[in-house]
Amino acid sequence: ASTFTSCTVPTDSGLGGAIYLDIQTGGETKYDLTGASYSTATHSLNNAQYGKNLFINAFDLSAAVPMNDASATKTKIGAGLDSYEKANPTNLMGYDSAIGTLAIPLYYVYTAVNPLVFHVNNPISPFQIGSGNNNKYCGHLEWPCLTIDYSMQLTGNSIEKKIGIISEYKIDSLIEIDQSGKEVKISNSLSDSGDVTDIKSILNIEDQGKFSVTNGTLQFDKITFSININALEEYIITGSTQSTRIQIDNCIMKTTTAQSTIKTGLVEVEYGILSITNLNIEDIVIQDR
Repeated sequence: ASTFTSCTVPTDSGLGGAIYLDIQTGGETKYDLTGASYSTATHSLNNAQYGKNLFINAFDLSAAVPMNDASATKTKIGAGLDSYEKANPTNLMGYDSAIGTLAIPLYYVYTAVNPLVFHVNNPISPFQIGSGNNNKYCGHLEWPCLTIDYSMQLTGNSIEKKIGIISEYKIDSLIEIDQSGKEVKISNSLSDSGDVTDIKSILNIEDQGKFSVTNGTLQFDKITFSININALEEYIITGSTQSTRIQIDNCIMKTTTAQSTIKTGLVEVEYGILSITNLNIEDIVIQDR
């Protein structure tokens, strides 16, 4: 067994303070760091810009750090306890050639999104962990996706597609829901510990931000719709065919600026089913259209 201590590369550009692996196609399974460990003592930590302990540059990072057997993967790369790696995501990182030079915390590569709630967040510039970004490892609360459309793709063939809104998330373009026989559930985010809460997430509606349902079910739960005065006319949520169902539970509709006048309604169902339970409307004036 080996413990790497005080290993450092340039902290403004260096990759892999203790270990750097460059893995080409076919080499994803041909390494083993079992027995390796990395100092956790403050005075002897390893350091780098990305991957303070380990950095893996792989053609396919998911093959080099598989999630189908997370326990074996953690042993193979010398990962510590989940609580430690989650709190220190820059310790173990890597590149995936399909994604480019986005340094991905390995914790979010070998850990499945659970309980299958794919979170979305706004982008942050410059990029930092927690910023919304569409990549095949996103969806975690701390490593969220950027768009609802991409998050739905990651759920695969799941009948229920769960999307968690990190509060203050913004939509400013049309999102089309065409999911025959399936349900898209957009809800508040989970807690840091992964638990369901009653704390509503704010969903900012701006410009052309709308949901159009043509097939399947769209459900909102514990969402505060915050409507900007620049939101376009018509309705935020529309259902246009008999095969659609829209369900709104435990939500709030309000304006981003208190008591401002808007031209946007919440929901219109031309055909299909609409179910609303516990919806509060707060200080809204809707202008005649």
